Amino acid sequence: MAISTNTARADIFKEFYAVIKNNLTTTGVKVTNSYVDDETQLPQIVIHPPTLPRSRLAFGVESGAYDRSGDLEIEVIAKKTKDVVELYDDVEHAIFSNLGQLSVQNVHAGDGNVGSFEIGGVTANIMTIPIGFSFKR
Repeated sequence: MAISTNTARADIFKEFYAVIKNNLTTTGVKVTNSYVDDETQLPQIVIHPPTLPRSRLAFGVESGAYDRSGDLEIEVIAKKTKDVVELYDDVEHAIFSNLGQLSVQNVHAGDGNVGSFEIGGVTANIMTIPIGFSFKR
């Protein structure tokens, strides 16, 4: 899929969503763009919209003049810490094994910390995967 400058955020989101949804090896995971506040919907992966700051990587009229860096966050949520960690690895593997399906370059992932919160009387564990990339037109 080609990324249009006019719809870059939506296009990049759709690509990451498809790569993750179509390449997870863990079954029974809800992949969504918005947290579902229901413990029966665990485990789930929440993909947030990418940010594309207006600061560009290059200036001028040449083809690279609109190159920009960007990032997005992916939250991995499950009942058990073990499941969160395994799902985190699964998401990273899905992305980095399928970089050819993404129209962004220089994709890199940071590390997240395990956190927890209560949902419907059940403790849910969460890790955030920060993803950075370059968007080249």
